[in-house]
Amino acid sequence: MKKIAALLLFCVITAAVNAEDINFTILGDIHYARDEYTKRVGTIAYYIENTNKYYDSKMSVISSELKKKRSGCIVQLGDFVEGMALKDASAAENIFVNHLSYIKTKFDGIPYLVVLGNHDKDSFKPVLYDVYAKKYLTEWNYQQVNKIAGAADLDVEKNRAYFAFILNKLQFVFIDSIDPDWTPKISDEQQNWITKRLKLGRVRNVKTLLFTHAPVIPLNLYGHLFMASPEKNRAFFFSILKAGINTVFCAHSHYYYNLTYFDMNGNVLKQICAPYIFMSKTEKVSVLNYDESLLPPKNQKVMDNDTRESLRRQIEGYSKNVKSCMFSETAGYINVSISEMKMKVDFMAFSGNLLHSTNMDLR
Repeated sequence: MKKIAALLLFCVITAAVNAEDINFTILGDIHYARDEYTKRVGTIAYYIENTNKYYDSKMSVISSELKKKRSGCIVQLGDFVEGMALKDASAAENIFVNHLSYIKTKFDGIPYLVVLGNHDKDSFKPVLYDVYAKKYLTEWNYQQVNKIAGAADLDVEKNRAYFAFILNKLQFVFIDSIDPDWTPKISDEQQNWITKRLKLGRVRNVKTLLFTHAPVIPLNLYGHLFMASPEKNRAFFFSILKAGINTVFCAHSHYYYNLTYFDMNGNVLKQICAPYIFMSKTEKVSVLNYDESLLPPKNQKVMDNDTRESLRRQIEGYSKNVKSCMFSETAGYINVSISEMKMKVDFMAFSGNLLHSTNMDLR
């Protein structure tokens, strides 16, 4: 009888340990678009071509990968659809509904969380922001979060694009980095919410992972989280570092990059960016020199001189604290596995080849 009891105890302990393992897959920008909803005019033609030719095969790779890895969920980090290039709300709405229907069929039973991206709305028609963020995206995430077994302290609302939950010893915080005026930034209301979630994390004694479309540490001038009101927002960035966020997953740049940032107080931030899923087929990862070469050429008329100079100073402010940065233009996805608070992050090409791997201790 004692042997049976010991065996049962062993099984319970083993199950508890295994229950703490977390696996999920991260996808970067998709820009989903289809011919039946819009004409191939302007930049939309590029996204329609990619969707028609390659999207289904790439999602089949992900579906197969999930079955092998037994992934707990998928996290898509924004630009879920190509809304910005569309000309009317009905086309945008149809593409969004069509994509959600595709995901529901392709990944039936697997929670699929979507972060809001800047192309998930049209910057010239604010009404589309409401169509996506309030009518569909927030309702979708509300349903998906409630599918995650064991998720606790859920903070997800049907009319809000940011949400959070705690799973085992980790807190997952998903933010809305794109305000209605398109500029990458975090509203005061959302900053207050993030601060409260970080306090909750300390009370629950859990570590926090942050998921955002726009990067926290800029890779270049195009759309990082603190472009608007940089001094104020940078102060907020340092406050969340101090509060214990040391891992950020982002997208937006269309490249894979993996950088490590150290502030003057010894706090460390690892930022990992998922690439656009239709990037180059060349499978290569290299070291990137994080310096002013990331600025566009001065003869390139993408911004006025004052804006250029302001953003140049921002990048300089970050660059001295970035100690390493790996970079790739390869199309791929990211697998994350966490066991006993040790996290492994694998950057995978759609061919199945492992291109880059990072091991982190979250304790």
